[in-house]
Amino acid sequence: MKYFHVVCVLGFLLMAADSFAVPSPGPMIVSGTNDPLVNGTYKYNGDYDGKPSWVKGNYFLRWGTTSAMTIEWSIGNSSSGQDFYRNANYIGFPSEVQWTCLSWALDPCTPPVVTADPLPEKLFVSGTVDAFLNGEYVRGLNSNNGYPRYAMGNYDIHVESAWTNPWVIEKTDPITPYYTTPSYGASVPEAGWSADAYASGGPDYVPPVVTAYPLPQKLYVSGTVDEFLNGEYVRGLNGNGCPLYSRGDFVISRLEWTAMIMGEPWSLEDTSTGNIYYDSYDESGIKVPEKGWFQGPYGGLPISPPVMSAARLPDKYKVRGAGSTEVNGVYTRTLNSVDGLVYEKEGTYYLEAGYYYLMAYGYGINKSAFGTYYSVESDSLNVPSGGWILGSKGTANPPYVTPYFPWPMFMPSFTGGGN
Repeated sequence: MKYFHVVCVLGFLLMAADSFAVPSPGPMIVSGTNDPLVNGTYKYNGDYDGKPSWVKGNYFLRWGTTSAMTIEWSIGNSSSGQDFYRNANYIGFPSEVQWTCLSWALDPCTPPVVTADPLPEKLFVSGTVDAFLNGEYVRGLNSNNGYPRYAMGNYDIHVESAWTNPWVIEKTDPITPYYTTPSYGASVPEAGWSADAYASGGPDYVPPVVTAYPLPQKLYVSGTVDEFLNGEYVRGLNGNGCPLYSRGDFVISRLEWTAMIMGEPWSLEDTSTGNIYYDSYDESGIKVPEKGWFQGPYGGLPISPPVMSAARLPDKYKVRGAGSTEVNGVYTRTLNSVDGLVYEKEGTYYLEAGYYYLMAYGYGINKSAFGTYYSVESDSLNVPSGGWILGSKGTANPPYVTPYFPWPMFMPSFTGGGN
């Protein structure tokens, strides 16, 4: 028995040591050069001269002595012994930008960008008063200073100089700069843009937002007890450097964009009175948060913060196939809870958002003061059809959940089989 205890202790120590092991670096992506053989995903290949290294076939990304007889990061070909690009950054990981060309680089040289995650192939400029700047910009070769470049016809997003100048949105012929923002790496900032020489509007200029995805042109507010707030909101010009949506005097906007830190809340307010009904401190990006809103000073009771979706949400869901047959049936949308969407059946059973198994966010099928029959993990505003698991009160056979659309009264009834 004592040997069994020794084995258990050793096993525990090995598991504990493994839990504190430092994970290996992930792959690195080299992109934007005019040499298609250099571009691509490089896999981690262990350490080289005390720093991580990566390979793609015969091509390498590593720290060491280059053909220029300097010790620095380089990208080259191990079979030919040629180094193409160098970077004098001396920290433990290769820089994203400011690579320079060595003599073996394909001419005319276009320095790479090196990132852990792929850069977007498109950017969407939107919401600025200079409407001709709004639209879809496509990534091409990097600028000759080693930063990404995106273009829409004669308009460009790029960094003017690798060392001193910020990102700029400008017309390239003739050169006409409209907006700028500081550069801190290879990713184009979403917000924080300032007017340059040719921005419109004088002191009331409206800077753009720049996203890797198109922002919705409409938002649907739903589920709050303040019914006058529910409905369709339309996107207009940006406000405070962030997207803004309005429905008459009711506006969804961010109070302020503060440099690199989004420190001010989103709000849903009546601009004619200044009354704030709901606000959100979501810091995940420039997109209006779908959920997680809090009651403001003028929000009504019972507390039912809105959800904001780019499309109308289903009014009803049908639950079928559950082993606990009493939960099967049609659930109708009612007021939101503080956690999000709620659908109810007979005032007793609820299909609702919340925190369930292992405190994961998702949906549960519950009974008042009884407990959870089934739950599913999901961050979507659309209730998942499958993937449901047993809760503390459910029995075998989790349900299948689908949007429910009543059969039109003018159509003949459907008498086929099925549930």
